[in-house]
Amino acid sequence: MIVGDSVRKRENLLDAIQKARAESDARRKELLEKLRTQPKRTKPKKSPEQVDQADPSAVSPCRNIDPTDVVRAALGLRLMALGDTVGPAIQINRPTIFMLQELLQSLATGESSALLQWPFGQRDLSVLHPLTMLALICQPEKKTTDGYSWCEEPTSLRTLYFPWRGGASTAGQASLLVDRHEVISQNKYHLTRRQVRPKDRNELLDDLHETLGHLNSLSKREASKPHLAHPTLSEIYPVAVADSIEAQPRFFDKAVGELFGRVKYGAALDKLTDHRAKLSDPRRAPYGLFGVSPKVKFRQALAAPALSSTKGVPPDICILDLGLAGMSRLGPAWNEILEDFLAEAGKRFPGMPFFAVTQDTFVHQRISKLLRKQNKSAPRSRVLVRVTRDALNPDPLAEEISPTTASFTAVAGPSAEALAALAEAARGSSDPFLAGTLRREMGSLRKAASLPCGLAPAYDFLCQEIGQDATEIFLEHRSRGTLLAPLEDALASEIGGLERARMTTARDAVRAAFDSLDKETPIGSVLADLVTTILRKSSRTLIAFTSDIDLRLGLRRLADDTDAGRAMRKRLEKGHIILASAETIETKLAEIETARDRNTWKRLVLIAPNLDWLSKVSVRAWLPDELIVLCERTLVERVAAVFQRLSTHPDLSGKEKLGARLAAISEAAKAEVEARAVGSVNLNLEPLTTTEPPEMIIDLTDNEPDENGEICEFVLSSGRTLLAHSSAVMIRYDRRAPINPFQTTRARSLAPGESVVVPDTAFIHEARDLLPLRVLAQSWVDVFHTTVEASLAGIPGTSLNAKARTVHARIQAKGARTQSHTAVLNWLRVEEHKQVPPESRQPHAPQRRREYMAFMEVLGVHEPLSEKIWSEGIQPLRTDRRRAGQRMAQAFVSVLVDPHGTASGFSSEVREGIFALRKKAIDHLDQVVSLEIHEVGGNND
Repeated sequence: MIVGDSVRKRENLLDAIQKARAESDARRKELLEKLRTQPKRTKPKKSPEQVDQADPSAVSPCRNIDPTDVVRAALGLRLMALGDTVGPAIQINRPTIFMLQELLQSLATGESSALLQWPFGQRDLSVLHPLTMLALICQPEKKTTDGYSWCEEPTSLRTLYFPWRGGASTAGQASLLVDRHEVISQNKYHLTRRQVRPKDRNELLDDLHETLGHLNSLSKREASKPHLAHPTLSEIYPVAVADSIEAQPRFFDKAVGELFGRVKYGAALDKLTDHRAKLSDPRRAPYGLFGVSPKVKFRQALAAPALSSTKGVPPDICILDLGLAGMSRLGPAWNEILEDFLAEAGKRFPGMPFFAVTQDTFVHQRISKLLRKQNKSAPRSRVLVRVTRDALNPDPLAEEISPTTASFTAVAGPSAEALAALAEAARGSSDPFLAGTLRREMGSLRKAASLPCGLAPAYDFLCQEIGQDATEIFLEHRSRGTLLAPLEDALASEIGGLERARMTTARDAVRAAFDSLDKETPIGSVLADLVTTILRKSSRTLIAFTSDIDLRLGLRRLADDTDAGRAMRKRLEKGHIILASAETIETKLAEIETARDRNTWKRLVLIAPNLDWLSKVSVRAWLPDELIVLCERTLVERVAAVFQRLSTHPDLSGKEKLGARLAAISEAAKAEVEARAVGSVNLNLEPLTTTEPPEMIIDLTDNEPDENGEICEFVLSSGRTLLAHSSAVMIRYDRRAPINPFQTTRARSLAPGESVVVPDTAFIHEARDLLPLRVLAQSWVDVFHTTVEASLAGIPGTSLNAKARTVHARIQAKGARTQSHTAVLNWLRVEEHKQVPPESRQPHAPQRRREYMAFMEVLGVHEPLSEKIWSEGIQPLRTDRRRAGQRMAQAFVSVLVDPHGTASGFSSEVREGIFALRKKAIDHLDQVVSLEIHEVGGNND
């Protein structure tokens, strides 16, 4: 019975399974029939990419602003320069107000504008954004309702900025403090608006006004920490960027830096209700700046959610910063990059105006054409004449321009032929970096040809006047070796054909040019003839040279023992002839302009000026009746082209206006070009712009091994590569620092996203022009000698010879490869070395870093002091400058990191040079994209 029951249960289970399968098949067939009877669905076609663009019919709130009212509010703002002390509160200068007015005009009308700053300009145009923001906040007029004094909401402003240059783009704003009093005074009316209008308010703007109100607490820091009693321009608004710092970048996803980061403790912003996170959100920030790097893909960057019309807020205007720094970052292909950016920005944000600012006349003309093509209408074209480079220094407008006649004397000869050959070699070079080097080093030949006397007489005279070392530094950038080195290297490579022929021609031309400049220069010869003519005139003359050393050479040339020289000395003693340099000419002209006998000064002679110097002189309100220029012929061609283009611009043309003077100078230059038969000049040709390719590899290793056997390879946001030992000292720029943003760090400690000062050749040249390198290094040489002398007593040995043997054995035990006992003995003879005059004193130290560090360790000197002596005292004064290479820049570490300590004890001229170099260093900032550390075997030679 049990077996039968089991069989029946199994049969019932199989029947149930079969029944379920049959029902499932029936339902499947029924569903299939339903699908067959339904109409067929067409497969959707892949649509082209949908561009999330702003509504063209939408009117920007900025269209409702009144530029006149906003400019009036901007005139009430006060800024303070933050240096070693906090400067006085100063009104924004005229050129900056002019640019603000043009920017506001574009915002109000929706029309693009192209502005030329000439002859000088603001280095960083991003400063216009925070100034406009403050003016918009302070612009609304006070109203009274039910006893409450209040004002309307300010207009928000979101700015697109191109090209973004990393931390250097806004670095200059960190040295400008905003006087909080004017802002707080107006902000109280914004706070009262809540009582009058409880609804329909912008909550983000309310949060901003509440945050600004907390700045009133900074008054407690006026006495103890005045530099923290006011915010800087760079911290009052959020910045978001589209850069190639990350491997997979997320464009505009977060703000760079911290809003009110310096003053948050004094204002207790983090202790109260902190709105800064919301105000810094790129998707909602009412006053955000959005920087776009030229290295990114514009389509992906501009399509970021923060700038979309659905997930964010589109920008109100785009600032195109096409000054010297911006053009350098764009590189040789600047025209194509600008076209691509304008096309993509115009597609994403139709109706958005562009505000382009440049310092080059050709770029101004070209960007106007690009904007006309983009907007289907001509942009406003303006010219701003200015002689300042910042927002604070006074720069009044010249109301009346005195009439002046001009004459040029262009020199040619072998130096002009060499310049032409070098230009041709650079143009035909297959290596863009070699081409850039040749163009850059052409300045050495120009400087040599512009001396008032030959190179040999100049060397002999300057050795007596300023010493041999200072003379060699001055003439180093005027020597044939500086220019022949890249040519010889190129000819030693595998280039061939026409390129080799051009390089050979250039090399031979350079040799011939310097052979001719050894005894006499074309400028010196022309100057001697001109002075003979001037001495026969009874009227007074001002003669200006390019530098103080050129002035000394000119004085020696003109006031010699000849009859003409004695006559020259008499005229100089009586004050009928005054000699000046480019640094002092402005002061001399200002003194003459206000003197009673101004009309007795009939002529101004400029000796070998560059275009910037000539332009600065030309825009003065008053000049003597006659302007005489002695220069090389390429400058005459450029003056003819640039000045004619400017003279016809509506902002400058007209009777008794600057355009009339520029037209006269242009005609004189054109006449000189034709008279010297150097070929007619096409005034529509493109002048040389400052877009030479930068050094792409900056090598700080000096081909020396590192103790750790590591070399750091940095990829920078500019596309360049920086090589340095892992223990090398680098200069980091911290924009959040309260006073001094320059800090030292080891190369291995740098992280992606941090900004550093790049010690390329351009930085070294500027630094050595501003500061006497030997003066800075000499103090460390004295420290080195004193340290060695103090350590001698602790070295075993009864004589100096015995002590040298002891030191030699110990440094070899530490890995030094020095084989010469005589060399070690020379290092220890500091008593003899200190007898040499300071200006000629050499360190007499190990030439290689490994031997040096072993030597200092044996003497018991701590590593930080040893490193400082090496980088700032020994390296700059090494005899073999080729091996020193880019490490020359290490001599200026203290200048940037500790300017006040470095400046103490030096003359006022050196101190001024130190602070000038710190400003220049901002132009050489770059951002670290990535870091890779290579093992190279530190124990091998």
